[in-house]
Parts: sequence; structure tokens; C-alpha cells
Amino acid sequence: MAYLYRISSLLIAPLLLLLGGCHVPSRVAIEGNGGRNAYNDVLQQSNNEQMLLNLVRLRYDDFPFFLEINNVTTTFTYGAKASGLVPIPGFTKQNPFELGGEVSWQNQPTIQYTPLDGHTFSNQLMTPVDLLTVQLLYNAGWDIERLVRLTIQSIDELTNAGGGTILLANTWDRFEKFVNMTRLMRYFQEMGELSIGIKMPKNCPDAKDCEANALQISFPANNQYSKDLAELLDAHIIHHDHYVVDLPMDYNKEVRVGIKPRSLLAIIGYLSLAVEVPKEHVRSGRVNESSDLEGELIDCKDVVGDLMVIKSSKCKPRDAYVWVKYGNYWYYIDNDDTRSKRTFVLLLQLYNLQSGDVPKNGPILTLPIGVG
Repeated sequence: MAYLYRISSLLIAPLLLLLGGCHVPSRVAIEGNGGRNAYNDVLQQSNNEQMLLNLVRLRYDDFPFFLEINNVTTTFTYGAKASGLVPIPGFTKQNPFELGGEVSWQNQPTIQYTPLDGHTFSNQLMTPVDLLTVQLLYNAGWDIERLVRLTIQSIDELTNAGGGTILLANTWDRFEKFVNMTRLMRYFQEMGELSIGIKMPKNCPDAKDCEANALQISFPANNQYSKDLAELLDAHIIHHDHYVVDLPMDYNKEVRVGIKPRSLLAIIGYLSLAVEVPKEHVRSGRVNESSDLEGELIDCKDVVGDLMVIKSSKCKPRDAYVWVKYGNYWYYIDNDDTRSKRTFVLLLQLYNLQSGDVPKNGPILTLPIGVG
């Protein structure tokens, strides 16, 4: 019996430790396959796929739809039980002493989705981008060429390309001038000599509760690039050796709008032209090719190809930044296409800013030039 007591003591002690430690180690819960980083990666990928899916939908004249993730919670459970077989001397095979251990744990996530429709959906998609948002993104380091081509539909007489399948008559030359203007602005940005400011309404008692009603642009007046950009922007005022341009959102004396921002829906429609549609879908009439009002076909690569390219394939791509299946085809952005990835990330940031309230009480920078 003494021998039996020694064996029982040696086996029962680990069992008590096993059963007494019924908790999930914090390192496993946070860093494991069900931890924070794992959820972070999955949710980010899901957001990317949703945006890409809506780009493809608009290219096929389908209606976009968004689901917002409101909340993610997870519950970790841990279990342990004893089992095993240890023979006791003097007993038969029908009377063994069983002892052992088994450990298991799992997590149970709960994700809450909210469909964006009705009033919320319309506001999010169809409200023009606030000029303050443009300034915030510029100050955050985004290149002005990419930013303006996505968020602005027109500046004075210069018209950006639209997101529909038919481009307005006589706008192609204006579009080329619009792109040239953004590239000149990018040149001065890289030189550190481009300033972007906003103007608030004079009759607004509290600036944080108002929307900007004009965008201000300032750049040096010291070389041929300056003259070219000034001509495109119709800039005449020089202040401290700099051209200064006020672009209001209302009509001027010549009944022209200085600047017209796009809505999020218009931005997504514009970038949907980056989708490379399979030829069989064009032949079958499932999707229309872009053309002008005279019926001349326009290659979409000439419109957005230098900003983003979304490829299509019948097979699932092996090395892609983001991919989604629509119908019988896979649509994706190459993982090594940094140009498209940057544009896609900017689109996601614009979506996030439009879906929430832009902080009106943030830093408001107005160029101290006293123009207008």
C-alpha cells in the first residue's frame, strides 16, 4: 500500500496543477492565431476586398453596397480533464487506476455589421468632399497630383475626367490640361514651394462649425513652370514673388465655379475605369466601353491608367495585394504595383473621412495673403 501511495502522490500533484491552471495564457490570447494581430489582418483585408468589389460593381453599372463593422468581441475558453491508465500491483486488468491529462482552448468571435443604406448611405456617398479634407490629406503627405485628380471634378475651366462610360463633348482637351496642371503642382510640392490653404465664410461666428468655401494655392513666380501653372489656373496676382490663387466654390462674376469637389460616389466611379474588363464581357454587351458623344472609343488607360490598374483573370491570382471574385472572374491589384496600391489606400482614407465627421476643430490653415 505504501508503494501505491507514492505512485498516487506523484501523479495527482501534476493533475491538480493542470486542473488548477484553467486560464488562457495572455501571450496565447493576444499573439496567437486568435489574437489581436490576427483580427487586425483579417479585418483590413476584408475592408480592402469590399472597396475593390464596389469598384468592380460600378464598372459593371451595378449598385455599390457597404457593410460597416461596428464591433468585434471574442471570448476565450479553456478546458482540462484527467485521463490515462496506471496499473496497480495486486489488482487485475479489470481494476486499473486511471490518470492522465487533456488540455484544449478556443475563441468565439462576435462581429456586428451594419448595412449602410437610406439616409446614412446617401450622405456618405453623395456628399462632396470638404475642402478641409483635401487640405488635411495634403498636409498628411499625399502627393497633390493624386489627391486633386481623385477629389476635384473641375477647377475653373479645367475639367477632370468623369466616372461614367461617356465623356462630355469637348472635355478631352480640358482633361489633358487638368492633368498637366496637377503635375505642375506636384513639381512645386516636391520642391517644397507649394502652399495649400482654405478660406472660411466671413459670416461664420465659429470656424469649427463651418465648411471651407474656397481653396487657396500659392507657388513661386520665378520660372517657366510658374508661368505655365499660372496660365492654367488663370492666376494674375503676385504677392511676395508668389502667385496666389483663390478658388471659391460659388460662382464668380463670369458665372464660373472656381473649384468643384467630387463626392465619394463620383471618386469610386472615376476609379472604376481602372478595371480591365474581359473582352468577352464587352462583346456580349455586359459592360460598355467608354466613348465620347461622337461615338469614338476612349481607352480607359488614358484616363486613370497612371493612377490605378485593376486586372482580371479567370484564375485566382497567386501574388496580389487585394483580390475579389465577381461573377466568373477574379479582379485584383498586383502586389508589386505600388502606384495602384497608393491610389487604393488614398481611396480608403477618403472613405473613412467621409464616413465619419471631419474634425472641424482641427488646425485650419489660411494663407495670410489677404486675397479675395
